[in-house]
Amino acid sequence: MTGDEADPDLEGVLGRAWSDDRAWDLLTRLTELPDRMGGSADEQRAAEIVGDALTDAGVDGVREESFPMHHWERGTTEFAVLEPVERSFPAIALPYSPAGDVEGPIVDVGYGTPEEIDAVGEELQGAIAVASTTTPSGQRFVHRM
Repeated sequence: MTGDEADPDLEGVLGRAWSDDRAWDLLTRLTELPDRMGGSADEQRAAEIVGDALTDAGVDGVREESFPMHHWERGTTEFAVLEPVERSFPAIALPYSPAGDVEGPIVDVGYGTPEEIDAVGEELQGAIAVASTTTPSGQRFVHRM
């Protein structure tokens, strides 16, 4: 086949990729699981869903293999301001956050961009940085780890 000839099999696959809902349905089923992180109770269910999807798509020899692993479980998280007025806020632990207690002054770092963190400088020493969960308009997503 020369570079000018179309591959009918490839054209069919690419056409189905734009019109087939299987990938979206798989993603939806996985995100509906309460907890699909590795090592969690629903990880096994997620593996079964993915295995079924691969089999349904025509992949031969799909199998699951178990292996030991360390995993993280989300515990409870509390965020409280003690001064000037005592107040609690809803909070959620990010995956793989270590357990522990932290106390210190709060410093607002805006969106948490490198420039905003540099602007507060020494004020962050021994403090807790608080950043917006949104991203500045017109800028790349800021991921806070």
